[in-house]
Amino acid sequence: MVAASAHEVSESPSTDENDKSYLRAVGKGFVVGTVIWAALIFAIMYFVADITFDMSVKWAIWIGPWGGLFLGGTFTVGFWSAKHADD
Repeated sequence: MVAASAHEVSESPSTDENDKSYLRAVGKGFVVGTVIWAALIFAIMYFVADITFDMSVKWAIWIGPWGGLFLGGTFTVGFWSAKHADD
């Protein structure tokens, strides 16, 4: 007797072209957002708040990816969604 599974099993987690383009959009948004956000944080910390160079870099490295993920990723997902609205 073979037990039936309640879950379908697919060969690959992202076989659909829309899935792949969505992941590319999130990845690009994350990278671009991280660079922009880290540069902004560094500029604020170093030039405006007069914090030392090494601490400004550390803060930018820590905060940059979070801003990149939440702002850059969200921004590019919005563009992706608008582009694929008719699909």
